[in-house]
Amino acid sequence: MRPKFDELVAFRGIRLVAPAALAVLLGAGALWAHAVVVPVTSTTRAFETYTLRVPNEKDVPTVRVQIEFPPDVFVVSFAEVPGWELVVERDDTGRAVGAAWAGELAPHRFVELSFVGVNPAEPTTLVWAVDQTYRGPEGEEVVSWSGPADSQFPASRTEVEEPGAGRDGAEAPGRVSGGGTLPTIALLVALTAFVASIRALRSV
Repeated sequence: MRPKFDELVAFRGIRLVAPAALAVLLGAGALWAHAVVVPVTSTTRAFETYTLRVPNEKDVPTVRVQIEFPPDVFVVSFAEVPGWELVVERDDTGRAVGAAWAGELAPHRFVELSFVGVNPAEPTTLVWAVDQTYRGPEGEEVVSWSGPADSQFPASRTEVEEPGAGRDGAEAPGRVSGGGTLPTIALLVALTAFVASIRALRSV
């Protein structure tokens, strides 16, 4: 018995849509699987609460997180994070130039490490270099999230704009680097594609 025309169309559609949807899902997950600082856009001269969000995508614990502060931002205070010990690195003038948190983050969990910074007076891009240390059976492994936006280990970026800039309907350039808007859209597209595939299969 030969399959009906609509059955052939449905199965061919699933074969085309499913791999593409899976690729989108994997791409979105990759964007979420690294240390990011939010928000990804802010305004000049603002006293901004920044949060370093660190997921542990490995099967061994994360035991240390270290961040280097961009020279254009003046960090003034830190939030208490239960279970994590904070050490602030300062220069000769007492200015905070970096910070390190020591604790234990179980596999497939995340931690949020917040601090308050004073933004610069002029628009700029803040680049946050982060080192994440994992402890496994063979010792410690350090992953440096400090590369370009299109690299395997990108540094998180925050676009500092004049108040009111980037709010005329155009997407602010920093949105993608922080992993906020793009992964969400990608997941919605992928899920929609999977649902459409399942419905097509059930209808045949």
